[in-house]
Amino acid sequence: MMPAEFRWLEGPIVVKPPTYRQELIESMARGLQEAGTAGDERGAIRWLFNNRYAMADIVMLLDDARALAFQEIVAREMSKR
Repeated sequence: MMPAEFRWLEGPIVVKPPTYRQELIESMARGLQEAGTAGDERGAIRWLFNNRYAMADIVMLLDDARALAFQEIVAREMSKR
């Protein structure tokens, strides 16, 4: 009996168009700002999961969404001065 031959996949398994990815990050960031959970990683994950975001999207895009939320918060605070 011959061993099975395994071939490596080229490129990522899940590919989403850049525009969809950016829209999803912006949507997540907006939600995190409104909920006030951008500063707490576990709270952010919990909020996103409870609001029906896919766990794969949360895992891949959480850092980007939190960074965008922080940028928006800082920009808003700086514009007050």
